[in-house]
Amino acid sequence: KEPQKAAPHFQSAITSYEKALKNTTSAKNRAGLFASIAEVQFSAGDLQAAAKNLQEAIQLDPQKPTLHYNLAQVYEALNDKGGAIREYQEETRVNPADFRAFTNMGILYYEAKQLEDSARCFQKAIELKPDDPRGYFQLATVYKMMGREEDAGRVLRMVQKQR
Repeated sequence: KEPQKAAPHFQSAITSYEKALKNTTSAKNRAGLFASIAEVQFSAGDLQAAAKNLQEAIQLDPQKPTLHYNLAQVYEALNDKGGAIREYQEETRVNPADFRAFTNMGILYYEAKQLEDSARCFQKAIELKPDDPRGYFQLATVYKMMGREEDAGRVLRMVQKQR
């Protein structure tokens, strides 16, 4: 909560990672370093730089789980909903079991009034984590917005059975 005091520490961390980059030739290791730099930048609020470094990491290791998710998070912070959805889609391709990516993508689709897409995401979230009530409540909300009251009620009854 004290940005002035934190700034030199953030810069020190970035400098350390940048030095390591100069001495690393492995694409996977370099991708990890770019991702680490991006995390520090994201924490410091330097969203454009974080996006750039995550894009670098993805270029080097496009199949690494969480890279697309993290880039989607940056795009959300930048209010680039389309970019965030694209990266969540990519994350779910790379890591089909990423509950968080399906949930966040479902929320973005909901906000964009793309209710069918939103419902598909929440259905997948429920499939991935059937014990987590959030997916059920979100799916019921989407169904209600779609005028599918009966389906919304059915989904809510599913949650009650778990308790």
